[in-house]
Formats: sequence, structure tokens, C-alpha cells
Amino acid sequence: MDWGIVVGVLGLVVGLFALWSAARVNSSADSLRLKCDANEAEIDALRELVDPGGGAAEAEPPPGKQAGPVVVFNPTKKTDFDYLKTLLARVAADADLPEPIWLPTTAEDPGGGQTRQALEMGASVVIAAGGDGTVRNVAEVLAGTGTPLGLLPVGTGNLLARNLDLPFTSARRMAVTALTGQETTIDVGWLEIPEGAPAPPAPDAPGAGESTDPDASQAAKPGKYAFLVVAGLGFDADIMAAADEESELKAKIGWLAYVKAAMPYLCADRMSATITAGQEGQPVQVEARSVMLLNCGQLVGGLLLDPHTRPDDGWLELGVLDIRRGLIGWVDVARKVGFNGLGLKPVSMPGVQPSGDLHIHRISSATVVAESAQLVQVDGDVLGAATTISGYIDKGALRVRVV
Repeated sequence: MDWGIVVGVLGLVVGLFALWSAARVNSSADSLRLKCDANEAEIDALRELVDPGGGAAEAEPPPGKQAGPVVVFNPTKKTDFDYLKTLLARVAADADLPEPIWLPTTAEDPGGGQTRQALEMGASVVIAAGGDGTVRNVAEVLAGTGTPLGLLPVGTGNLLARNLDLPFTSARRMAVTALTGQETTIDVGWLEIPEGAPAPPAPDAPGAGESTDPDASQAAKPGKYAFLVVAGLGFDADIMAAADEESELKAKIGWLAYVKAAMPYLCADRMSATITAGQEGQPVQVEARSVMLLNCGQLVGGLLLDPHTRPDDGWLELGVLDIRRGLIGWVDVARKVGFNGLGLKPVSMPGVQPSGDLHIHRISSATVVAESAQLVQVDGDVLGAATTISGYIDKGALRVRVV
């Protein structure tokens, strides 16, 4: 009997089980999408208590009166916003706060302009009601202002809210936290795409077919972009772009849509890149599937990439994902990530050479230069293709409402 093969197969089984178990333990990811499951009687009672007419607060406060809470919400998300508006109004009334003002995002302005409007109105807190993209766009404007961010996570991933251990199972508790919760400071990551010649379009992965995502066929716009959870280029951006094309599927099956989106990219070519960490670091050549800048350790599906990464520690983590030997390498990484999610230390299988690695390095800043253009993403927002990115941490730049 070839014990090497036996041990290898055992390693694959352990890897799949660990990944499944971690996802199941954290599979509050499905319930993380804030579902307004209150019954009709509760909804009607709330509406009658707050406003017999059922109307929301006007878009501007009365002359000479400072605004209270302002909610920047993504109306495309499939949730009962009428119920959320009524619920927040009731919680605000109980706390003797002004009724929240609601500002919808648009395709042309996904949250930045509305947040600036809220600041001009003198908002006491700006609440992001949407997915990770809405949270990111609101936070990008709030960073450094001192005005706190509140969260009503109604997206698919809801990554920042998950990393902050917010109470997803209760819409009311989320509303109470957003309006009256304690305030803490967290770090903000910034990704910069330098000025220069436009990058060529990123190639589609084998088997992916012709991409319909406009970001996959255009260069990323130079500039600075905030991220609260993760930014990166390569595989992680590829699957975000692919998942965005299947918004209906995301609405139906939640984070599992990202698993489906990843399938065509599992056997794509590795990229060659040069990474320079810090201001005076030495350039390091790598072959990798993805290079990530992490401000939080927990990603889609509750998978924990690094248990030591925290959004309030003043550091970034540089994650370099390297996969060899195809699917076996992915299972090797799945085993390690799965054990992280279960709070266990990954164990090396005797006689089996590692075929997948996720190297984590603590940094304050880094520059990544890829030999060929790669898609770039910040908190799930795909920016387009680029060959060069830089990132750094802005310590304690954002105030957030927590439990």
C-alpha cells in the first residue's frame, strides 16, 4: 500500500471538512444579511406609534435645526426598508433623538455625495444601510471627520459588521446599536493607484468566457480608495467581479455565490509580482494567485484568514496566496483556513508536501507591482485593471458605533 497516497487523500478529506465546519460555524453569514422578519402586526404597530401616515423624515432638517441621525441606504438591496425606517424612527423616539433622515444612493453616486450632504447637515451619526460597498463609500468620506459610522448591514458579505461582532440576528438590536451604541475607533486602509499610462485589460480566466463586467476591460482610475476589510489584486478581485455579474444569485444564496464565482479561476495562471513592504523595504519577487492587504481577518462566509488581524491594531497584514498543484493546493489552503475558523492550529500532514500557502506579514505600508495587469478590488468594489498598487494604514481614523 502506498501510504503517501493514503495520507494525501486523508489530508484532502480533513481540508474539506475543516473548511465546511468553519463555514457552518460562521454560517450566520446567511442570517448576517439583516432580514426584517417581524410580523405584520409588529410592523403596523410600529408605524402607528411613530407616524400614522407612515412617512419617513424629510430629506432636510427644518431651518436652523441641526440634523440628528442620517441614513445613507442602497435602495437596490432586497430588504424591507419601510420596516427599517419605521423601526429606526421608533428607536430614535425612545432615545429622545430626532427622527433619522434617509438619503438613497444611486448608480452614479454610491454613497460619497450623500455622506458629504449628511455632514453639511450636521448629522450626529451617519448610518450605512447596504452592503460592503455602501459601507466603504460612506466610511471613505467620514474618515478623519470625527462623525461616527453606524451600520445596518443588508448586503451579502457584511464583512466589517461581522468583524465587529455586531448582533445580526436582531434588526432591533442593530438599530439600537447604530443609533445609541458605544463608539470606538478603527483603522482605515488606503489603496492608491498611481498616475501613469493606463494598464492593459486583465485577461479572463480559462473557462470563464468573455467577461461582461466593464471593470474587467478597463484600467482602474488613478486615485486613493479607502478600505475597511481587505484590498487586493488577482484572484480575490476576479471572483468579486464575477459575483457582481450574478446579483440575482447573490440575493438567493448569499455568500455561496462567491464560491460559484470562484470556480472558473481555480486553475488560472499565477501572477508574478514584486512586493516592497515599508518605506525602506527590500523588493521581494513572488509567484501568487492573489496579493491582499488585510485590515480585518474574517472574510466572506465567516472564513478566518488570520486570527491576529484586527481593525483597531494600527497595522495592515499583507497576505500572499500561493497555490500549486491545482485543486490539491486549494484544498491545502482550505484546510488551514478552516482550522483558523475553528480556533485550531493547522497540523501538517506527515509525508505530504504543502501545495498551497497563505503567507501573512504585518506591515504599515506596501507597494505591489505585477508583471501583467490584474483586477483590483477594495472591500468588494472592483476598480478595474492595474499593474501597480500601494497601500497604507491610517490608524484610528474612523469612529464606529458598536455594542
